[in-house]
Amino acid sequence: VRKSKADKSQAQKGGNARTSEYRAAMAEKLNLRLREGAFIGFAAVCLYVFIALSTYHADDPGWSTTGIGHAAARNTAGITGAYLSDIFYTLFGYMAFLFPIMLGYRAWLIFRERHRCDRFDWFLLGLRVLGFCLVMLSATGLSHINVGEQALLPEGAGGVLGIMVGNAALNAFNVTGSRLLLSAMLLFGVTIYTGISWLHLMDATGRYTLAGYRRVAAAIGFQLGALREYRERRQVMRQRQRELEAARPGKKSRRQKQQELRDLKAQREQQRREPVLRAAA
Repeated sequence: VRKSKADKSQAQKGGNARTSEYRAAMAEKLNLRLREGAFIGFAAVCLYVFIALSTYHADDPGWSTTGIGHAAARNTAGITGAYLSDIFYTLFGYMAFLFPIMLGYRAWLIFRERHRCDRFDWFLLGLRVLGFCLVMLSATGLSHINVGEQALLPEGAGGVLGIMVGNAALNAFNVTGSRLLLSAMLLFGVTIYTGISWLHLMDATGRYTLAGYRRVAAAIGFQLGALREYRERRQVMRQRQRELEAARPGKKSRRQKQQELRDLKAQREQQRREPVLRAAA
């Protein structure tokens, strides 16, 4: 009886282990499919927003304008794209293009890390959102300070957000201080959102620059060495040819014949000019 109970317990443990392995495999497969779906969704939204912003037309009906009354919107993304681009340009100005850029970067990260099975981290999501907000605030403020309302957009180069942030920064820190503070905020926001280390980026840039310089210098040195060897071989061949020609005194070489012909032409030209020179004297 004890043996049968032990067998049953072992069989139950084996069944539970197989069930847990099956669930883990299904969870990993589902996670991979969800990541692929998220990549497709992010890529589609990124492309749609970029098309809507790129084909914006001021005469289309939108959030800040009623249009000029033509039937169809000129925006390639349709009437929804016209409204979307008008809202984005009104609120963020030219910095609206940061939305498709950051969405494209997030889609690329999802595609690159699609085989990872990390759990969802709300704290990391909050950091990403904070970095995105810092980037938009600083970028729109810098656009308003540097470009102002010269851009052909509803609310200038920085939009409504840029006007608010830029004017507040100018009132508090003046032009130089505002640019310095907003630039630092922009770099900090990009670091939080993307996880890029600027020191590591500078080190990598210097390393790749030095490696490229070494490769270019090695290639140039190799080409110069090959050219030097070619010239040396050519000089050796010419020297051998001269030695062979010198060993045949009865036979004139082609170069000697050409030199004699040039000397004869120069002599005839000199003889033809002598009477003219005498008459002039």
